[in-house]
Amino acid sequence: MPLEKGQSYIARVLCFKDRIFAISNLKKLLTLEFVPKFKVERQDVGGLHPSSAYDRWHFGPWLVECKGELLAILFIQEGRPWIIGIRVFRLDFGRIELAQVESLGNHCLFIDYAGKCPISGVDPSYWGGRSNCVYVAAPGCDAWVEYSLDNKTWSQASVSSGDTISGRLLPTKFKHS
Repeated sequence: MPLEKGQSYIARVLCFKDRIFAISNLKKLLTLEFVPKFKVERQDVGGLHPSSAYDRWHFGPWLVECKGELLAILFIQEGRPWIIGIRVFRLDFGRIELAQVESLGNHCLFIDYAGKCPISGVDPSYWGGRSNCVYVAAPGCDAWVEYSLDNKTWSQASVSSGDTISGRLLPTKFKHS
């Protein structure tokens, strides 16, 4: 059954620091509890400015843990189906808001369009990758596509050997953070 415009559903779920977080297709952050009874609570989180570019996504939103922080990843889209960039936000628990992240430091992120769990990696130079990049596996891509948060550009990942997950390339020497 197709959703009506404006209807919401849980897009991604992530266990982080003994809590279960979810993000909806409408960019709403939720917490889930199962004990003593099931409960879904919407978190009023600031910092994510409305953008029509976020409203037409095919990719996401995504939640991922990196360096002990909860990150939300948004794909910026213009036109159809052109994805022009990625924005990464960190949940600031003290101020209860999402703050844009400009640098992942010596880390990278992996996002698989097929819905597999996104992960972060430390020291990507160890396997030939680059720090401060988001690697994306998407339909029509034979390998990971790399988005640099430094210069906001896309390129084909240069990793040439590894295992396949969902038909996508994953480096053999990958270190999970």
